[in-house]
Amino acid sequence: MAEKLYFNDANSSELTDRIFHLIRGAQKYIKTGNFFFKDKQIQKELLEAASRGVAIFVLSNLTGNEGFIRTTKDEADPHIPHLHELERHGAHVRLCKELHAKFLISDGEEGLIMSANYTPDSLYGNPENGVDVVGKELEDLELIFDTMYLNPDTILRGE
Repeated sequence: MAEKLYFNDANSSELTDRIFHLIRGAQKYIKTGNFFFKDKQIQKELLEAASRGVAIFVLSNLTGNEGFIRTTKDEADPHIPHLHELERHGAHVRLCKELHAKFLISDGEEGLIMSANYTPDSLYGNPENGVDVVGKELEDLELIFDTMYLNPDTILRGE
């Protein structure tokens, strides 16, 4: 596999399509780090992967909603509830106080570093980019994930 660049904007969803391709293609495990887990479709795809026996390992941000404007006053932020739901379905969730990294590893065979958060704006409209990670760089990305995962600020366990 060669390195490839992906781009999203209001007219293109090639990065989002690549994210879904990696999640759907995983057979053994998914390791993903992202600032936010707010998108319903990402949530659905990760839950479906877990239901087919794929081990899900998540790194995310413990906080970060401060200063973000919600659409309505009554809108509930789904980030932490989505992480709890993943955990209830067998995902292994670790939280960092200031994680801003965004990447995805599928079975140790394919990887992606991206600018996109797992939010509707990032996945379906904002200009965002991503690049496949291959070879030695993929091994290095997995080592970075594993190191961060084993040294989190918080381990999510139940509600």
